[in-house]
Amino acid sequence: MYLTDKNSVKKLLKLYSLIFLFSLSQNANAKKFALIIGGPSNQNEPNRHEFARNTIAATIGLNNRGYETQTLFGPHQSKHPEKEKYKTDFKKVSELNSTAPLTSNSINQYFEDLKSKIKEGDKVEILVTAHGQDSCGEIGKHIRADFNTGCNHTFTIYDNEGNQVVFPTEKLFEHIKDLEDKGALPNIILSSCNSGRAKPMLEKYGLKKTCVFFQTAGNAVGYGCFESDPHFSKDYTSSYEYMTLRYYSEILDTLKKDSYFKNSECFKKVLAHAKKNNLDTSSIDSTYWSSRNVDSSFQEPVISSLLDVPYFRGESFSFVLRESQTLQCHQIENKFKTLLSQINDSLDETLKILLNDKLKKFYLALEAYNTSLSEQRDAIASQKQDKIDESQIKTIQTAQALQSAERELVAKFGKIHKTENSNCMRAL
Repeated sequence: MYLTDKNSVKKLLKLYSLIFLFSLSQNANAKKFALIIGGPSNQNEPNRHEFARNTIAATIGLNNRGYETQTLFGPHQSKHPEKEKYKTDFKKVSELNSTAPLTSNSINQYFEDLKSKIKEGDKVEILVTAHGQDSCGEIGKHIRADFNTGCNHTFTIYDNEGNQVVFPTEKLFEHIKDLEDKGALPNIILSSCNSGRAKPMLEKYGLKKTCVFFQTAGNAVGYGCFESDPHFSKDYTSSYEYMTLRYYSEILDTLKKDSYFKNSECFKKVLAHAKKNNLDTSSIDSTYWSSRNVDSSFQEPVISSLLDVPYFRGESFSFVLRESQTLQCHQIENKFKTLLSQINDSLDETLKILLNDKLKKFYLALEAYNTSLSEQRDAIASQKQDKIDESQIKTIQTAQALQSAERELVAKFGKIHKTENSNCMRAL
């Protein structure tokens, strides 16, 4: 049917304009909600404040961006067995807008309340920065012999008496599914050990509008910059630190004047890295790719970046192996032996051609690393300390060469890739 009458055309154009204006109005009326989950570290741990620091900074930043925030932090201070150690964290949390103890009831109640008022187009940011473990009880294990057992992920929360308990991450995804069904646009940063265990939940619940950043592979521990922890260098940073930086990047000048932050070596380190490397924190996608090469804890080997562009690390390795880690050495060796075929199966030919020079360098480094792992495994089995020491040095050297080659490959891949996940390109 053709419109020849000018009045009809005008009426149709007016209708289109009204529809367009209505859609803009709906978008302008969209609300923004954020749930920030964190807490002090475990009892008897060194004085580590990374969970609290990121919880607090994220909350302040999201408040400033117009989000309606809810912060669930640890147990009630009076219930924490080491409340004096974390008194500055609790004091800072008490200054935030809306806070409550981190319990199973508080998490579930938050989502039930949110579901009653969520509207289509509303944004929901969820940050979980806490200890994590798989549901089979393996806490912070790099390698499991029975990795494919179907274990799920849990993270640490508290009961009403201040005791540490765990919350099933699958329950979190059940809530997210309900929000998606109501038209919400969720983003999740799941920062904990073994967080990749929860990856199957994306497919299980058919999440189509949600972007999820998993800090680690399902069989790996997570690292950040740990204050006053003798076991970890302050040189450690990780991509999740920069994902959290997204939330407060607009108010850095304000936070730098705050005594809580300006006295934190880790906070200063993250800012220095971000400034030096011109991090683009406009989206999860841009933050991931621009922070990728300054993630000094090296938790994201290339296998995941290429197979699951780019938000999940599907494999992991540690190049600091100890005598007791014969199983780990063996598992890593087998895992990386399959890496080449997995890459070949997943990349199309055009991409392989574009990455050809970096792939070749990576393959050679990978072969050298596999060889040194095999030699280290034999040295550990021999129980001869001189051989163990010698093989350890070689393993570290070849691992560092692999790390360098991997980063060059991913850096090039990041420049030419076209993300298929537009959810992860949303601005805050």
